[in-house]
Amino acid sequence: MPTGLSMHFLQLLKMKDIQEPVILEEVPQESKLMRKIRESPFMPIGIAGCVGAVAYGFYNFKKRGDMSTSVYLMHLRVKAQGMVVGALAIGVGYNIIKKIWDAHSESK
Repeated sequence: MPTGLSMHFLQLLKMKDIQEPVILEEVPQESKLMRKIRESPFMPIGIAGCVGAVAYGFYNFKKRGDMSTSVYLMHLRVKAQGMVVGALAIGVGYNIIKKIWDAHSESK
């Protein structure tokens, strides 16, 4: 039985004169999360690095010396974003090398 969102989607399809309605299946959030982690394993690593950088920043907040709070938080934001971008860059590099390696292995 379609839920509210999928029923609304089906009504939109009927309004656009699409012949075959598409029925959306509801997928549990846990399996969706596990699928996303399998597709891009470096994303959770980047998020963990971001959380780690923020936790480290909050821990050292009192030791910032004479640096103003806004400047300290800006530095903290750059470090946290750097962790995520770095993890994603490593993931992209890993996937490129894996595709090249697989193509090279198949050609032999």
